[in-house]
Amino acid sequence: MILVFVFQLSACIAGYALKGNTVVLIHDQLRSTMELYGVNKSLEVTTMWDKVQRDFDCCGVDNASDWLVPLGTTATTGVPMSCCRQVPGTVNTATCNTTVAVNLGCGPAFGAWARSHAGSIGAAGVFVVLVQALAVGGAVWIAKKSREDTYIP
Repeated sequence: MILVFVFQLSACIAGYALKGNTVVLIHDQLRSTMELYGVNKSLEVTTMWDKVQRDFDCCGVDNASDWLVPLGTTATTGVPMSCCRQVPGTVNTATCNTTVAVNLGCGPAFGAWARSHAGSIGAAGVFVVLVQALAVGGAVWIAKKSREDTYIP
């Protein structure tokens, strides 16, 4: 049990210490999944990219032109529709290209979000570890107390 406690605590500390590398790690992971975008390739990756691009109001890893090579398109023929803001009430907007796409890349946008929340995530992890330590300490105390209070007639 002590080993689990030490492992969890060290994982929390390592996560907090590595928060400076968050943007680089996210950048690399996002870049590696771009080739899998498209319903004919990976629906899960496509859904993930579309959700990230809409939620964080971003496009590509660094900018919209990141999509040109993986999708085999040009700046005028298109990027994913999730890169373009869809204004309510517009009709028949079926083209999204680098000139109308969101300019901010998802690497910096998502990385900044993760970095800003790293402290909260680390604090929650340390809190869970401390609660577990208190629970183990309480269990040991109850076991010891029950041995002391055993009545033998």
